[in-house]
Amino acid sequence: MKRSNTLLGLGLGLALLGSAPAVAGGKFSFPVTINTSVRWASGLLSEARNSADSVQRITITINATTTSEIGMVFFQDAAGTMAICTTQNPILLAVMKTARSDAGITAQWDVSGICTHINVDNSSTFSPKLP
Repeated sequence: MKRSNTLLGLGLGLALLGSAPAVAGGKFSFPVTINTSVRWASGLLSEARNSADSVQRITITINATTTSEIGMVFFQDAAGTMAICTTQNPILLAVMKTARSDAGITAQWDVSGICTHINVDNSSTFSPKLP
C-alpha cells in the first residue's frame, strides 16, 4: 500500500509538471508609489536604490531596548512625497524583520501614522540592488 501511494504521488506530480505552463525569469518593476489620501505606500527596495533619481527611498527601521521594540517604515517617491508609519505591534514587527535587501514593501497606516498593514514580498522577480 505504501509503495502504491508513493507511485501515485509521483505520477500526479509528474502529470502536474507536464501540464503547467513554463514561466522562467519573470521580472517586475515597482517604483516607490505613495497615495496619501488612502494612506498607502509601496515599492521595491532595489528599485528605490537603483532609480535614476536620487530621491526615491524606502527604509525599514526597528529600534529595540531590553523592554520594547518600535518599527518604522519610511517611503519617499520620485516627486519627493514622503510617508511614514510606526508600529509596536509584534505581528507587524515580525513581518518587517523578514525583509531582504531586494524586497517589495507595502504599508498602510491610520490617521495617527500607526501602521495598520505591512506586507513584505521577497521574490526572484524583483531586480537586485546595484552597488
